[in-house]
Amino acid sequence: MTSIVAADDLVAARTRINEGLDAVAAPDTTEPKISNTDLVVKAVAEALRAHPEVNVSFGGDGVYKHDRV
Repeated sequence: MTSIVAADDLVAARTRINEGLDAVAAPDTTEPKISNTDLVVKAVAEALRAHPEVNVSFGGDGVYKHDRV
């Protein structure tokens, strides 16, 4: 399955975050960068916390609800 999404706001947020990290980094160091994947994973985790009824997986014999994200 493939989806096309407009991720302009995500990319802009990532740029702002990484610029902020660079601004507070110690001289002559390389701070870790935030990736687009990092931001998507965070958004999915927050969505699952807000809507626990969709935090499920499908198994061979049914649907399993998960209590943790």
